[in-house]
Amino acid sequence: MRLAEAIRLGSLLEPSPERGDFRHCAIGMAARSTGHGNLCNYSKEDMAGINILVEMFKAEFPWTSDYQKNYTCPVCELSVCGEAVVYHPFDSHVFGDKAMTIEQLADWIDSIDPTPREEPCPENVQPDLVPTFA
Repeated sequence: MRLAEAIRLGSLLEPSPERGDFRHCAIGMAARSTGHGNLCNYSKEDMAGINILVEMFKAEFPWTSDYQKNYTCPVCELSVCGEAVVYHPFDSHVFGDKAMTIEQLADWIDSIDPTPREEPCPENVQPDLVPTFA
Protein backbone atom coordinates (compact mmCIF):
# COMPACT_ATOMS: atom_id res chain seq x y z
CA MET A 1 0.00 0.00 0.00
CA ARG A 2 1.27 3.44 -0.86
CA LEU A 3 1.49 6.04 1.91
CA ALA A 4 -1.12 8.38 0.44
CA GLU A 5 -3.62 5.52 0.23
CA ALA A 6 -2.90 4.60 3.86
CA ILE A 7 -3.51 8.19 4.97
CA ARG A 8 -6.74 8.39 2.97
CA LEU A 9 -8.01 5.11 4.42
CA GLY A 10 -6.92 6.11 7.90
CA SER A 11 -8.73 9.43 7.60
CA LEU A 12 -11.95 7.47 7.13
CA LEU A 13 -11.20 5.61 10.36
CA GLU A 14 -10.21 8.79 12.19
CA PRO A 15 -12.37 11.64 10.88
CA SER A 16 -11.20 14.16 13.52
CA PRO A 17 -7.44 14.57 13.05
CA GLU A 18 -5.42 16.47 15.62
CA ARG A 19 -1.90 17.79 15.71
CA GLY A 20 0.40 16.25 18.31
CA ASP A 21 -1.83 13.27 19.12
CA PHE A 22 -0.66 10.10 17.41
CA ARG A 23 -4.13 8.59 17.51
CA HIS A 24 -5.34 11.44 15.31
CA CYS A 25 -2.36 12.51 13.17
CA ALA A 26 -1.44 11.55 9.60
CA ILE A 27 1.18 9.06 10.76
CA GLY A 28 -1.43 7.53 13.07
CA MET A 29 -3.91 7.41 10.20
CA ALA A 30 -1.40 5.48 8.11
CA ALA A 31 -0.65 3.17 11.07
CA ARG A 32 -4.33 2.40 11.62
CA SER A 33 -4.99 1.58 7.99
CA THR A 34 -2.02 -0.80 7.83
CA GLY A 35 -3.03 -2.75 10.94
CA HIS A 36 -0.83 -0.95 13.47
CA GLY A 37 -3.50 1.10 15.23
CA ASN A 38 -2.42 -0.26 18.61
CA LEU A 39 0.78 1.77 18.25
CA CYS A 40 -1.18 5.03 18.18
CA ASN A 41 -2.01 5.01 21.89
CA TYR A 42 1.25 6.55 23.06
CA SER A 43 1.21 9.96 24.67
CA LYS A 44 3.46 12.78 23.49
CA GLU A 45 5.60 12.26 26.59
CA ASP A 46 6.24 8.54 25.89
CA MET A 47 9.33 8.82 23.70
CA ALA A 48 9.97 5.05 23.66
CA GLY A 49 6.44 4.46 22.39
CA ILE A 50 6.74 7.22 19.81
CA ASN A 51 10.01 5.69 18.58
CA ILE A 52 8.24 2.34 18.13
CA LEU A 53 5.51 4.03 16.08
CA VAL A 54 8.04 5.91 13.93
CA GLU A 55 10.11 2.75 13.34
CA MET A 56 6.96 0.88 12.26
CA PHE A 57 6.12 3.78 9.95
CA LYS A 58 9.59 3.67 8.36
CA ALA A 59 9.38 -0.12 7.96
CA GLU A 60 5.94 0.11 6.34
CA PHE A 61 6.95 3.04 4.10
CA PRO A 62 10.74 2.64 3.65
CA TRP A 63 11.16 5.64 1.37
CA THR A 64 10.42 7.85 4.41
CA SER A 65 13.71 6.59 5.91
CA ASP A 66 15.78 8.19 3.14
CA TYR A 67 17.32 11.29 4.68
CA GLN A 68 19.42 11.93 1.56
CA LYS A 69 16.38 12.71 -0.61
CA ASN A 70 14.73 16.08 0.01
CA TYR A 71 11.26 17.15 -1.05
CA THR A 72 9.94 20.68 -1.23
CA CYS A 73 6.80 21.39 0.78
CA PRO A 74 4.20 22.63 -1.71
CA VAL A 75 2.94 25.31 0.68
CA CYS A 76 5.98 26.95 2.27
CA GLU A 77 8.76 25.47 0.09
CA LEU A 78 10.62 24.12 3.13
CA SER A 79 12.94 21.26 2.23
CA VAL A 80 11.82 18.14 4.12
CA CYS A 81 13.08 14.56 4.24
CA GLY A 82 12.32 11.33 6.04
CA GLU A 83 9.09 11.14 7.97
CA ALA A 84 8.95 14.95 7.95
CA VAL A 85 7.30 14.65 4.52
CA VAL A 86 4.21 13.73 6.55
CA TYR A 87 4.45 15.52 9.85
CA HIS A 88 5.69 18.90 8.58
CA PRO A 89 2.80 19.60 6.17
CA PHE A 90 0.31 17.95 8.54
CA ASP A 91 1.32 20.00 11.59
CA SER A 92 2.16 23.22 9.77
CA HIS A 93 -0.41 23.38 6.99
CA VAL A 94 -3.32 21.06 7.73
CA PHE A 95 -3.51 22.44 11.27
CA GLY A 96 -1.21 25.43 11.50
CA ASP A 97 -2.26 27.78 8.73
CA LYS A 98 -4.98 25.52 7.25
CA ALA A 99 -3.43 25.87 3.80
CA MET A 100 -3.95 22.14 3.10
CA THR A 101 -6.60 19.52 3.69
CA ILE A 102 -5.89 15.88 4.49
CA GLU A 103 -6.82 15.05 0.89
CA GLN A 104 -4.39 17.66 -0.48
CA LEU A 105 -1.67 16.30 1.80
CA ALA A 106 -2.35 12.78 0.51
CA ASP A 107 -2.29 14.05 -3.10
CA TRP A 108 1.11 15.68 -2.56
CA ILE A 109 2.53 12.62 -0.82
CA ASP A 110 1.22 10.48 -3.68
CA SER A 111 3.06 12.72 -6.14
CA ILE A 112 6.44 12.20 -4.41
CA ASP A 113 6.09 8.57 -3.28
CA PRO A 114 8.56 6.43 -5.29
CA THR A 115 6.77 3.18 -4.38
CA PRO A 116 5.63 1.42 -7.56
CA ARG A 117 1.93 1.59 -8.17
CA GLU A 118 0.01 -1.65 -8.29
CA GLU A 119 -1.04 -2.51 -11.80
CA PRO A 120 -4.78 -2.81 -12.25
CA CYS A 121 -6.09 -6.15 -13.38
CA PRO A 122 -6.68 -6.14 -17.16
CA GLU A 123 -10.35 -6.04 -18.10
CA ASN A 124 -10.20 -9.25 -20.11
CA VAL A 125 -8.89 -11.38 -17.20
CA GLN A 126 -11.52 -13.40 -15.38
CA PRO A 127 -11.12 -14.07 -11.67
CA ASP A 128 -10.31 -17.61 -10.68
CA LEU A 129 -13.43 -19.57 -10.01
CA VAL A 130 -13.57 -21.71 -6.91
CA PRO A 131 -15.24 -25.06 -7.57
CA THR A 132 -18.11 -26.01 -5.34
CA PHE A 133 -18.91 -29.54 -4.38
CA ALA A 134 -22.44 -30.85 -4.09
